[in-house]
Amino acid sequence: MDATGSACPTCGSHATQPVEAVWEARHGDPAMAELAQRVAPPTPRAAATKAGQFYAVGCLGLILWTLGSVYALSLVGGRASSVFFLACVAVAGGVIQVSRLFTGTPKPTADQVAALDDWKLAHAEWQRQRICLACREAFVEPT
Repeated sequence: MDATGSACPTCGSHATQPVEAVWEARHGDPAMAELAQRVAPPTPRAAATKAGQFYAVGCLGLILWTLGSVYALSLVGGRASSVFFLACVAVAGGVIQVSRLFTGTPKPTADQVAALDDWKLAHAEWQRQRICLACREAFVEPT
C-alpha cells in the first residue's frame, strides 16, 4: 500500500495505490491480478503505414539495378578492364540497395505520429491514476 495515498473520492479511504504499481504487481499477487485487469495501461491504436510502399520500391529498385547492370555488362563485351570496372560498380550498387532494403525503415506517416501522440497523452493520464483498494474504483489523482 502506498503510504502517501490520496483519499478516494468515492469512499474516502486512504488505501489507494497508483494503477502502475497494481499493474506491475499483477504476476506476484493473485489478488492484484484481478484488480490489474481493471487498470490495464492504454495501448496505441493501429495506424496506417507506408511499409508496403517502402519495400515495394526497394525491391523494384534492386530489380532495375540488376537488370541495368546486366544490360550494361552485355554492351561492354570483351574489354576486360571495362567489364571489371562495371562489375564492381554493379556489385557496389547492389550491396547498397540490399542494405537499404534490410536496414532501412519507412518514414512514419502523419497518422502514426498522431497515434503515438495520442498514446503518450493516454499513458500520462494512466500514470496519474490511482485505484482504491477498498471500493476498487479508479480515479485521477489531483495535481
